[in-house]
Amino acid sequence: MLDSSKEYLRALREGNYLRFLEWPYVIEQHYRQDNRALNADDVRNLIVYEWVRHGVSGEDIESVAILYAVFMLEPSPLKGGLAWSLTSIVAALYQCMAYISCNVQIQQVETEELSCDEIIELLNTLESGTDLTLFNSMLQKDMQTFLSKSESIEKSKIIDVASHINAITVLRYRAEEYVTLLESIELPKDELQGTRLSLVKKLVEYLGKQTELTDDVQSEIAQYVEKIKEMQPAQVEEDLLNNISPPSLMHKTVGFMVGISARFFSVLKDSFFEQEQPLSLGDFEHVKMP
Repeated sequence: MLDSSKEYLRALREGNYLRFLEWPYVIEQHYRQDNRALNADDVRNLIVYEWVRHGVSGEDIESVAILYAVFMLEPSPLKGGLAWSLTSIVAALYQCMAYISCNVQIQQVETEELSCDEIIELLNTLESGTDLTLFNSMLQKDMQTFLSKSESIEKSKIIDVASHINAITVLRYRAEEYVTLLESIELPKDELQGTRLSLVKKLVEYLGKQTELTDDVQSEIAQYVEKIKEMQPAQVEEDLLNNISPPSLMHKTVGFMVGISARFFSVLKDSFFEQEQPLSLGDFEHVKMP
């Protein structure tokens, strides 16, 4: 995890997309009050505030458009918490773009450090001083501009980004599937099932922190798989482990890229706001946001 919004925006601009998608979780953890989770609208407004403080650039819009195009692929390499994170970011970006289009005086929030409630009040005050009809009109226009930009990105660029993201996320999803399996079945006379479950959960935690499938990451994954295989897993577990291991991943990544190339943008999601709820924020509890 990174320490500030400035660093997360730098990650976006450098193409470190999976790291960037941690941003809404870190923001939520930083601003939550009395240890109560914030709702989706609050998170969106906080992203707007943080983005405005550090500056919204055309490069940001372009980069998020690429990420959104990757999300729209079928099958999508961004699911669950990653999908929630991206849709929160896109919704916030629409609002930022509308502020710019309506010349909303956003410089007021560039240097202030406020609480969640104060930020919501500030944004409401900024919008109340704007012609709401004009604001909503520009919001709709900017949404269409963004979607058109996303749809016009070169196919080769989208596939390149998707392949890098999928290389690590496919492992996350397989490991999560393994956890679900072990939690839902009871294997008779299997004294090591609980031990395997504990180790697979550690693998899920490890994969959740990785943003790139480097040689070191592949080596670490292989060690997890080897240790689990030493614990006498059932055949159904062996199949999952083979899907998680790096050699199998290479075949799956090739298959994934062939699949999305053949179905490129063939299916559009009805509403990108209808996503799963965010995952646990436990990994971000100690992150500070200067």
